Amino acid sequence: MTYRVSGRVSGRISGLPMADFAPLFPLAAASEADDAIRALFERDDVAYIHAHNAAPGCFAARIDRN
Repeated sequence: MTYRVSGRVSGRISGLPMADFAPLFPLAAASEADDAIRALFERDDVAYIHAHNAAPGCFAARIDRN
């Protein structure tokens, strides 16, 4: 599996489903971001991922499937 990151990833990672838009919010340290991204993309209902810094509302990156 490959993916593209536009921005720097650390903090909260949320996977956004394609249909119902009920986000998933696993927390991941920077060193755990790759595992969290891969786990979310293993789900067929995750269209893309938004990564956020630890502070609420701090969007850091959108991660798309390649």
